[in-house]
Amino acid sequence: TYRPEFKSLDSHTVKRLLSNGFNFSPTNLERFNACRFRFLLDYLLKILTEEPSDSILFGNIAHEILSKIINTDASINDLKNQFIEKLEKPLTPKMKVHLDLFVNRLEKVVEYLNKMEKASAFVNEGFEMELKAEIPEHPQFFMKGKIDRVLSYESNNKKYYSVIDYKTGT
Repeated sequence: TYRPEFKSLDSHTVKRLLSNGFNFSPTNLERFNACRFRFLLDYLLKILTEEPSDSILFGNIAHEILSKIINTDASINDLKNQFIEKLEKPLTPKMKVHLDLFVNRLEKVVEYLNKMEKASAFVNEGFEMELKAEIPEHPQFFMKGKIDRVLSYESNNKKYYSVIDYKTGT
């Protein structure tokens, strides 16, 4: 159960901070549970921003490539370069080497996924599908997220779904 309590803040301040509602994701709920003060700074006040770590960068590029590679004629390297161009800061030489090694591993993942898809009766329903749901007890709050990949299979007038979540972090 979510209870937006910040013990060091008076209730009037908390109500003002939360008055516009809030979209929750599994990531920011995890942050809330780990450290409410950090959550307050990061997600509500938006005053404590940090540089993305290497693992976040790798996770983001993996999601980007995996969500686009099946529906495009672009190569993994093309998608990697498009991703790098969108970054606000250039990569260090060390990061470029690590990213190239990571993308080479990702090519093997894509080969495996393509092989599995050809052998399966499931078809792609979509990639990076957004999901947003109201929290009934708290109408100003929403849970949101993205589903990395959804596959479906139809048999005997029933439709079955497979939800895939790419795990790229720890």
